[in-house]
Amino acid sequence: MHARLTLLLAFLCTVKCLFANGDSWEDILKNGEGTVECYWFPNNVIVENSLDIIDGIEYELAVSFVKYLESKYQVEINLDWIEADSFEDVVDIVRFGTGGTFGASSISITEKRRAYLNFTKPYLADVSVLVSNESIDIALSEMQLKDILNNKQAISIRNTTLVESLDMLKSKLGIEFDIKYVDNSGDIIKAINEQPGNFGYVDIANFLVAIDENSSIKRQFFFPVKLEGLSMIYPKSSDWTVPADDYFSSRQFREDRQRIISKYLSEDATNIIDRISMSAEMGPLEEIVLSNREREAQYEQLLQAAERDKSSERLNIILFGIIL
Repeated sequence: MHARLTLLLAFLCTVKCLFANGDSWEDILKNGEGTVECYWFPNNVIVENSLDIIDGIEYELAVSFVKYLESKYQVEINLDWIEADSFEDVVDIVRFGTGGTFGASSISITEKRRAYLNFTKPYLADVSVLVSNESIDIALSEMQLKDILNNKQAISIRNTTLVESLDMLKSKLGIEFDIKYVDNSGDIIKAINEQPGNFGYVDIANFLVAIDENSSIKRQFFFPVKLEGLSMIYPKSSDWTVPADDYFSSRQFREDRQRIISKYLSEDATNIIDRISMSAEMGPLEEIVLSNREREAQYEQLLQAAERDKSSERLNIILFGIIL
């Protein structure tokens, strides 16, 4: 029965992929018009029935991309914004699509994916942070983190860099934990927030959203992960590299990006993301206070931890960053 279901799902995905055929850039230039298909899956459902944060940023960037090409090349482009059934669906549809078929779903640039996908230049820093339910203490050392997280419940999304980060954490700390899979980053935050003992990785933008939404999740100050960036994807066989590079390397893109991100995230959050995007990596001693709300929520807990471990040099670093 399981084998039949797997085959059925594979067949349905193949059928969808056959219909993912945005127009080639060559045809649009020749005909003066055409269609771009952009597949997406909701990244965060904290705000009901809306394009929320990353989803909204990606949608508006896609619209700005099309407008830029229409103006510069004097063409008319219809943008079809199509919701897929899952994150995996977005990747598979675009992978086997043709022409102007794009995907936008908070997708990390990785070498593995480069083998079968094209990426636009990144539009947002790709940093994920380790977060946990408020019932879990803030670790002051890797040994404490090992004790705290061993045999707890992790939450993640299948076939993403977030679950790869959990696998890395398990290997580095030599601990065991089960992983429960959910659909998107909003569901990760919800599951961690609601169930004592839960933890996982979330991207920094959605963590900032959670803090602003009065979530009680806490950030652990170890093992943040920084990758090359978040990007839109399009088929390896597509001829859209020239127009994609044109826009995402342009001054217009930089202006659009700043305007759009500032619309969905606070000025403080935007500055934090921009600052992180300019650094080579986010190492374990780069204890960045991500928001005033996080500062307020964690300061008292860290003071309590100080009573338990007054000699901790690491704690002094963290407290210094919070007080500033």
